[in-house]
Amino acid sequence: VATVDEPLSYSTYARQQRGAETLDLDLARYWETELGGELPVLALPTDFARPPVKTYGASATRLTLPVELAEKLRVLARAEGVTLYTLLLAAWACVLHRYTGQDDMLIGTPMACRSKLELEGVVGYFVNPVCLRVRPAPSVPFTRLLQHTRQTVLGAMLHQDYPFSVLVERLLADAPRDLSRSPLFQVMFSLEQSLDAQGNSSESGDLTAFAINAQRAE
Repeated sequence: VATVDEPLSYSTYARQQRGAETLDLDLARYWETELGGELPVLALPTDFARPPVKTYGASATRLTLPVELAEKLRVLARAEGVTLYTLLLAAWACVLHRYTGQDDMLIGTPMACRSKLELEGVVGYFVNPVCLRVRPAPSVPFTRLLQHTRQTVLGAMLHQDYPFSVLVERLLADAPRDLSRSPLFQVMFSLEQSLDAQGNSSESGDLTAFAINAQRAE
């Protein structure tokens, strides 16, 4: 008797994500290689001693880049063969390097995780944070950092379906948990498309940076 596969539901997808035995071993191997060795902890300078257990008190800071500067960034991205997202991510890593002096850092970024065709019409929250390892250093030209960051982003996109919670358990299973910090990464980066009055995305206009600043050191 022939059977017809039922459409994938969000509840089925969630169960698959929780079941480690259903996860692709290639995904696990990729992240274990990408995040192998000693994992760096971002050491941003703070005004207060870090509390033993992190809190979530925060404030917001907005910074708008002028249209002329935004267009120059887009031109540079096109000239280097990278997306605006990759360019801004590399620049963000350089800013973090300026404050921390670290040339190896982990930056989180949300990804849609709808790479499978059967997920396109499913209603549900699929966003999964992934961990990008970026290595800015004074000895590395920015154009080379751009290309390295591009490869990192492309690799993460191809392997974005590995659940972050499972990755944390796999990489930090034997490590003592530091309750004062988020696991794996302590900073995130995201680029959202702005929409015009008709609801269409636009590549023109200025860029607005939105940062969450903790009121106390976390």
